[in-house]
Amino acid sequence: SYNNKRIKMIKGFRMDNRITGRAEAQEHVIENNNKELMLDASIIRNRAKIEATVNNAQRFLEIQKEFGSFSNYIWSFVDGKPKNNNCKTLKDVAATSIESDALAKDMKKRGFKFLGSTTLYAHMQATGLINDHIVDCHRHKACK
Repeated sequence: SYNNKRIKMIKGFRMDNRITGRAEAQEHVIENNNKELMLDASIIRNRAKIEATVNNAQRFLEIQKEFGSFSNYIWSFVDGKPKNNNCKTLKDVAATSIESDALAKDMKKRGFKFLGSTTLYAHMQATGLINDHIVDCHRHKACK
């Protein structure tokens, strides 16, 4: 499956550093996998995307260190509580927001690659930072 391929791509790397306890050792494991990954027909073999994945994992660790967790960092863009958009129809659901624009800008400034406001908005929806459930949806009230 797709997730298994992503796990294979970053084998030896865990965001909580429990495998080696040292980000440097984990980065070494990932960087040494780049050549192997370029030969792996089960994933998209785009050198720039593989390198961006390694880079983004390193930036992720930096954010964890600075903010205590990635969760603390990302929730700061919605002031620590879900943003409820009260969409009446699917046409009301946006592709980006002021918050996802700010998050994308900050992450790019921190060195993240291959991401933008639309991708981050979708992440914010999926993780509960933004509630775009239509008001008539049974999940809208539960997600407030």
